[in-house]
Amino acid sequence: MGPVFRKSGNIILCDFIIDVSENELLDKYLICYTGVGKKRYASPEKDNEVVVMNPPNDLVINQYMDSVYILYALQLKYNFLSDINITNNLVIELKKMEPFRFEYCPDERVALISLVNYLADNWNYECQISENIYSYSEKKEHISFCYDSILQFDGIMTNSFEDAYYLNSYNPNVVSDLFWKYCQIYLNNKSKYFYNT
Repeated sequence: MGPVFRKSGNIILCDFIIDVSENELLDKYLICYTGVGKKRYASPEKDNEVVVMNPPNDLVINQYMDSVYILYALQLKYNFLSDINITNNLVIELKKMEPFRFEYCPDERVALISLVNYLADNWNYECQISENIYSYSEKKEHISFCYDSILQFDGIMTNSFEDAYYLNSYNPNVVSDLFWKYCQIYLNNKSKYFYNT
């Protein structure tokens, strides 16, 4: 197959994913389309890089990204969104949060609600992906100078709920607090059911 573009000029790419995780393939692609090839010091294969477009109509979470790590870890370890009442009440509280909580990120409320609903509805599929990613990340050493999102995630996965919650208290936010709250309610309900049977 020959080059798709034969003339020079600006190209606009829409709705794309470019996997650049294989150095040799990337080098061939760049030689074909740019005539230059991959720079010698670049190693996307070693860095496991993939370039993904963020479509303009997508919901983006930036301000509360730490909360996403907490949500995923709590869901991966405890599957608390499997309880429809927990999910519904969590969504209701997210909807009722004061507007100033999303003043600088007005679309994040909708994005967080969508994420909660997605995880509740598609957890079997998402769990397979998450477990593979987590087992892969366990093999890599993570060095940080603060208790960042990755360490929070790992803390939830390796510690008891109480210990992980205590560690997280150093880096709180209102959305994370909601996820912790509803996971705790789920675990309390589960333990009551266990002791009553």
